[in-house]
Amino acid sequence: MKVLVTSIKHVAPSLYFGLSMEKSLVGFPFRSSIALSLGDVVEIKDPNDTMPVLLDKDKESNFVKELNALLESSISSKINSVSKTSDKEIDGIAAKMDAKLKKAAALFLKKLYYSTPVIVRFHNDVDGASGCFAIYRAIRDSFSSNIFWQMQRGIAYSGADAQNDILLANSFESLEKPLLLILAFGTSQESNEGLSQIGGLFDIIW
Repeated sequence: MKVLVTSIKHVAPSLYFGLSMEKSLVGFPFRSSIALSLGDVVEIKDPNDTMPVLLDKDKESNFVKELNALLESSISSKINSVSKTSDKEIDGIAAKMDAKLKKAAALFLKKLYYSTPVIVRFHNDVDGASGCFAIYRAIRDSFSSNIFWQMQRGIAYSGADAQNDILLANSFESLEKPLLLILAFGTSQESNEGLSQIGGLFDIIW
């Protein structure tokens, strides 16, 4: 199978993460006996094969084009297949936010497919925890690599929170920026310091 190297974990145990379109679009971790770089395309027998073969540049380019087309199609299909509820009022509210929700969902899914570090910080109240659980239920059967769940006891995203998230993300090298997903907190002025520290380093869904 052909695999695009999308993310590299540098701390022990070091791992490569790849995206393949073998049978279906899927990202997975694998090890390599040779040093690989982000964006390399390799051929392996299966995810347990530690002897990848680098593709030449022409084959690499063609594969990446095909992969990106399939990725866009898969993401579009997923975000447009969300079913409505039986509550007209809730559906009406959601419809007003449709464009922003789909944009956020597309960004989230791309990070997941690329095995980019995703940090989900959720407030430890009913809406924060339920939102986190809903996201977990939605992705648990398809995605598991490099997703970090963090309960937030306060309502502010502090400078210390930002430093912890930066430290975690620095353990990886990825084609995409890491993603910070903030659920049900972080709108107070006390969050400005933390958010300013990660500005430019992370994509944020908030």
